Formats: sequence, C-alpha cells, structure tokens
Amino acid sequence: MARILDDLSVILNQRGTGWALTQPLEYRVGSKDSPEVIEVESGFPTDFASVPGPARALMSTWKKTARAAVVHDYLYTPAGRERYGYSKRQADLVFLEVLAVVGHRFRLGAWAAVRAFGRPRWPGGGEGGVAGSRVTPLTVSQYAWVFSLGLLLTLIGVALLYGATVAAGSLDSGTVTSRLALGLELVPALGGGLVLLAGGALFLLAGVREATSAAFTR
Repeated sequence: MARILDDLSVILNQRGTGWALTQPLEYRVGSKDSPEVIEVESGFPTDFASVPGPARALMSTWKKTARAAVVHDYLYTPAGRERYGYSKRQADLVFLEVLAVVGHRFRLGAWAAVRAFGRPRWPGGGEGGVAGSRVTPLTVSQYAWVFSLGLLLTLIGVALLYGATVAAGSLDSGTVTSRLALGLELVPALGGGLVLLAGGALFLLAGVREATSAAFTR
C-alpha cells in the first residue's frame, strides 16, 4: 500500500477564490517505502478544479480525501507535468491510488470522472508518461466494476426513460387535471433516467479510455 505522508493544511487565499498549502504534502507512489515520491510544495494554490464538480461532491470528509485532489491538481499543472513527467493516465491513477490510501469508498466514481472529463484541465504533453512508474494500474476486478456499473446504470436509465415514454402516451386522454398530474409524476422518472444514463456513460467512457491507453502504452 502506498502512503501519503502529511496531513492537509491549507488557508483561504486573499480573494476567497481558492486555497494554498501551508506545509508541503508528500506522497509515496505504489508502496509505503517507494522511492517514487511526489511532493507538493508549501504555498501551492489549489481550488480542486482538476476534479470535476460531480466527483468533488462524492469526496466527503474533505480534509481527508481532498489530499488526493491537491496531489491531482499539482500533477495537472505545467510545473507538475514538467517536474514529474506523468501522463494524464498516470496522474489519474495516482489520484485513484491516493483515494484508496485514505479509504475513500467511492473512489472508482471519482476516478472515472477525472479519467473521462479531466482533459480540458490537462496542460498537454507527457503522452508516454514515466517509464517504470510504480503507480498502481487498474486491476481486472476494478475494470469489471467500472464496465459493470456503466452497463447497469445505462440499462436502468434506458428502462426508466422507456417507461416514462410509454406512460407519456396516455397524456392525450383524460382531463386536464389528470394529464397535468401524470406529467408531474413523469418528471422524476425522466430526470432519474437521464442522470443514470449520464452516470453509465461516465463509467463506460472512462473504462474504454483507460483500456485503450493501457493497451498502447505497454
């Protein structure tokens, strides 16, 4: 098991728009005795922006799990990219690894969000990554979870939307009041179906991108 060596200590910046580390944050990649160490220096400004909003919502107990976001933010900066040379894939796997170290239960969902939608924040470069990095790749069981969740959420979302569509066919009959009531009843089903479809797409896209990148970087 890898190890994060420091507690998170931050202060709000003067503009109130983000945070800054008040002490360095170190992380040993791959194992607790690993020589591969990522150090985020004191004073590093962070707003956790490299992690998409929905994933930040999953990161409860922020003082514990936000350490993963800080490390990920740093690796997503041009300075972090230049200093350590990780590819986006490796930076996202480091994020997943730190979340596992701090015991985050929804880490695969948070990882899937950055894997699928973190590209706009990536500074570019580093496609090959660090050869021989100790960062932990996705296991077979994690791939199975990612694709299974993606398919399950997609199927449930499709079923909800199909049921809502069938029910909407009866809106042409009945009184205005009954049609209005039925329409209101369909709103949660439509909304839930769309949310589940989006969640399924998130996991499937992340899984496909990871599997494709892993295949081409061996």
